[in-house]
Amino acid sequence: MQIALSRYTNHHVGLAELWSIGYAPPMQFWFLYALFLQVLFIGLLAKLGLGRGAILGVAAALFVTSSLIPLAGWMPLHQAREMLVYTALGVFMGSSDRIRAVDAGRTWLYAVCAVSGFAAVGLSAHDSATLAPFPGFLVALAGTLASLSTCVLLGRLPAAFGADAQESSSSVRSRAQRRASIGAERLTQLLASWGEASLAIYVAHTLVSAGLRMLLSKGLHIDNPGIHVVLGTLFGLCVPWALFRVCRRINVPYVFEWPTGARSLPSTR
Repeated sequence: MQIALSRYTNHHVGLAELWSIGYAPPMQFWFLYALFLQVLFIGLLAKLGLGRGAILGVAAALFVTSSLIPLAGWMPLHQAREMLVYTALGVFMGSSDRIRAVDAGRTWLYAVCAVSGFAAVGLSAHDSATLAPFPGFLVALAGTLASLSTCVLLGRLPAAFGADAQESSSSVRSRAQRRASIGAERLTQLLASWGEASLAIYVAHTLVSAGLRMLLSKGLHIDNPGIHVVLGTLFGLCVPWALFRVCRRINVPYVFEWPTGARSLPSTR
């Protein structure tokens, strides 16, 4: 599609890029190659008996020594090594036991981490000179911790509104509380569904957002940045998500994932 629409896009590609895709990832798809190598490496460490903390330690050691022990040759290998510490941090924090251990008294701490971390990333993107004294690693780490903190907060959302089954009787809660509880539960279900489809969204969002951008700018002659940002984000998120769910429902493999037998979609209300 990029080759066919090359004259309308900002980045022109040809058949050479198509033939080299097996070893030279184009544009943002370096992420898939790096993640693939990271998953293989983390899986190997786990097979050798290393726990989540030890895997994070190995990733941190590789990051610290990246300038001392350079890797020769293949760029995806460099990128996998450079970004491994963030993936390993997600593996470390992704333990269900660790998530369940979060108690209500620390909610404020996760909220502060989420707000301050995303603020740091936003400030860095808006005006990189402001955070120039800080290494890029610290900004990326702040964003990673903000994402993890947000996941913890979202996981607590239904309970915060009293969505537990034990608190579901109408005699305990008011009608407004019940509506808030149902709304919180539906929101977490929707966000969980987006999370499940996150890789598919990553893969397909560029086609949708770029197509919409061409339609708005060249077809409808709309150049307002706000409209492009809002609609591009909305369509780039929702259209791939819907396509992912349709492929799952009609059991069409290979579009976004390797088929692993029968799948079932979680019910949504």
